[in-house]
Amino acid sequence: MENGTDNAPMNTSAPDKAEAGSLLRRLRKSGGHYQETLAQALGIDRSSISLMESGDSVIPIEHMRKIQKTLNLSDAQLNELNNLAAPFRFRTDRDIRALDAGWLNQQPSEKRAGLLLQAFRVRSMASRQSFADNLEVSSRQIYEWENGNGAIPNKKIQAIQAKIGLTDQEVAQLKELSEICRQFYAAQRLGMKAGSTQVGAAAPLANHTELALDSSAKIQR
Repeated sequence: MENGTDNAPMNTSAPDKAEAGSLLRRLRKSGGHYQETLAQALGIDRSSISLMESGDSVIPIEHMRKIQKTLNLSDAQLNELNNLAAPFRFRTDRDIRALDAGWLNQQPSEKRAGLLLQAFRVRSMASRQSFADNLEVSSRQIYEWENGNGAIPNKKIQAIQAKIGLTDQEVAQLKELSEICRQFYAAQRLGMKAGSTQVGAAAPLANHTELALDSSAKIQR
């Protein structure tokens, strides 16, 4: 029976997949849960839990809230587990750069709404598909917005705020940058050259701790 408590000390070195899996195993066992119990709650088979705990598979973001509920984890425990797993969910360097406000400020103003949207999505640990499903748009539409190919409608920005918990300041930034994007493409449609397009200048994005690459990313409810 797997109902004992694993008292191995926490590893404070750079995280790897094995650390996230080891923490998941300790949290599961400390609550007296079997792998089968957790697997059933997540709707997967026991071997998938075994792979996660051994570090051979990354813990998907989609499972985090169910893991918390099943294992009765505190928000602090959930975020610790997520922060260990999160670096291995990033699929591109662009995902990681999007979390760096300094890098965002160096990008063309008309592209920054999409990059900021991507930063918020990555920060919330949502996949592009799950993000799209929540906003009732296609994943292709999220891709186009994140690449600056069109302005994000204010109605969708409000929905984004509700879904991933943006602050009023973050919403204002996203709206401002999206309006600049809209002006840019409106001018292009009128035949103006990109170099002569007159759009508003975006204020630099604040280097908030929640946008820093080394910050603790919180899972949004």
